[in-house]
Amino acid sequence: MFPGPKLALLLRLRAVAICLLPIMAASLLLALLSSPRAASLVALAATSEAPTPTLPAATETPTDVPTATATATKTPTATSSPAASATPETELSLESYRRLLLPLAFAPAAPAEAEPTPTATDAPTPIPTAALAPTPGPTPDCQARQVIVPVLMYHHVAERDPSYSYLRRSLTVSPRSFRWQLDYLRANGYESVKLDDLVAYLAMGQPLPPKPVVITFDDGYRDNYEVAFPMLRERGFVATFFLVTAPIDEGSPEFMTWEQVKEMHAAGMEFGAHSYTHPDLRGQSVDYLVWQVVGSKEAIEERTGEPVRFFAYPSGSYDDQVIAVLKSAGFWAALSTETGCLHSLESPWSLDRVRVSPQDGESKFAEKLIGCTG
Repeated sequence: MFPGPKLALLLRLRAVAICLLPIMAASLLLALLSSPRAASLVALAATSEAPTPTLPAATETPTDVPTATATATKTPTATSSPAASATPETELSLESYRRLLLPLAFAPAAPAEAEPTPTATDAPTPIPTAALAPTPGPTPDCQARQVIVPVLMYHHVAERDPSYSYLRRSLTVSPRSFRWQLDYLRANGYESVKLDDLVAYLAMGQPLPPKPVVITFDDGYRDNYEVAFPMLRERGFVATFFLVTAPIDEGSPEFMTWEQVKEMHAAGMEFGAHSYTHPDLRGQSVDYLVWQVVGSKEAIEERTGEPVRFFAYPSGSYDDQVIAVLKSAGFWAALSTETGCLHSLESPWSLDRVRVSPQDGESKFAEKLIGCTG
């Protein structure tokens, strides 16, 4: 039995509509794809039709900035917010097109997308660590260099008191001896340089003076400011002072004040870190090392406004874990208490020094320098 003329006509119209509707829908879809609302609905329609894994919404969400953790690893790099994944190439049914296009056809224009407001979470307070932006070191030019430079090591410059302990007496050079040593250096053509200059030569070949010398002081005692600093400035010398920062924070009269540190830095002196409380750093946890190393570094940087690039090991003691934390914190090099004058970038984490002791008379001091420079 064949249908009547009217019914046949209706059936033909229905068939034409079924054929044309996907084409019309596709055209309208292409015209509206530039709308952010359309992109969202396309993803919604596709995911509701096919049993595919849940996809992230097309709107951007703020990515939590990685915070520093007390580890010796390098600071995690902040990554960009994850972009919405492309919609899978699934075939949309007629019903999908209908549900997609009808809201688009009659919906008002989408308002400008507001910037997402981060919500408060109960995340634990991050521990200050080496995640501060590391100071990039001089870019090596791939030339292997070594250089003989005496790095003199001092502690106290003061009159020796019989009441001092044996350790204190062994670390104290008299003002008379220190004055003579500086005069000897100047009379024999030595020019003081900073550790920055030494590393710049080793890495890039930045020229050094013919007879360079580095003058260093460990611990940050008050007599470094009251006695040594005026003598250095009077002769046009610079020096590097490695500070133990806890006694400075506590206002110990045996140590410099932060105001004195600022004054010395403004006069051209260089400052390095020597830990927070001067412990033996060997065998310690990463958290403890970060507290000692980075705590000292940040305290000095806060006062000088300049990156701290060098570290002096307390009592010369260190291990691989200490070096790893120093690298992560952005230091360039570290100084030991071992005796030597030959330096290279093969061992920037154990630069040798020449200890100046109170027993060094004039001839002994000169002998130590000649032993370095020949």
